[in-house]
Amino acid sequence: MPVDNGKKLKQKETDNMLKNGNVIITNYLSQNQEQAHLLDLVVYDILAKWDNYTLLANLRQWGKVISVSTRVHKKYLSVRVRLIPDYECLKCYNRGDWTVNLGGIPIQWFPASWNLSERK
Repeated sequence: MPVDNGKKLKQKETDNMLKNGNVIITNYLSQNQEQAHLLDLVVYDILAKWDNYTLLANLRQWGKVISVSTRVHKKYLSVRVRLIPDYECLKCYNRGDWTVNLGGIPIQWFPASWNLSERK
């Protein structure tokens, strides 16, 4: 009896859709006083094998996550994240640290408002 490749192909397409171009909205509503601290960041060099739950759990170590959008680049992810940073995260950001730790791996982050020439 032949194997139904249609189901396997459909599953592969679904898996790829879940990995590519995700938007995660956490339903966290920031308070008025928190709006002044809102960071909009682009984060690079995150392992693509991380699922959304792992990514969100690690980003929550930086503060209260409002939204995340991801894009897969072979074995790495780039992520745009909007968050209310905790004290340590804000300290790193204000100090100008552009390589920080996320889930035990060094990653690079930049303000989302920067263009490519400002990042280099």
